[in-house]
Amino acid sequence: MPLKPLRLIAVLLLTAVANAFAGAGQDDEQDRLYIECMARRLVGPQHRMTKEDLFVCLAEAGIEDPGEAARDTATNAWRDCIVQKAVDLDDAISPATDVARVVVRQCKGEWRAYAASLALPPRTKRKMADGLEQYAVDDAVEAVLLTRRRAKEIKNTPAAKRH
Repeated sequence: MPLKPLRLIAVLLLTAVANAFAGAGQDDEQDRLYIECMARRLVGPQHRMTKEDLFVCLAEAGIEDPGEAARDTATNAWRDCIVQKAVDLDDAISPATDVARVVVRQCKGEWRAYAASLALPPRTKRKMADGLEQYAVDDAVEAVLLTRRRAKEIKNTPAAKRH
């Protein structure tokens, strides 16, 4: 079940833009520098945001990248948690979105670790970690629907029908 990191990054970047100039702390300055760098790099109708753009701007703003290994570990822990909780909690009757909301709340720690592992400005990471349901429910709905489909497939196998 793949997460949708480009969609998530776009939403988070817009959130960062909206909040970049509030306050006066170091995190706010890093967010401002990051956004200014991205704006400079994304000039022109043909330019698309690349990983290189992200990492150049993180470095320019003095933001450390947690690293690919940390991201992979956190992503896998988040995905594993929502899939396992979807299996444990889904009654196959309740709407998938209702089950997903409960799943997301039960995987809050994994979500916060996932948010912290992303190469994003500090304020944006906090917004993402705090906006758990806003950003995470889509992933959990996908997990619920996937587990429902797999359960149905298993139920419809010839071996399952014989028992």
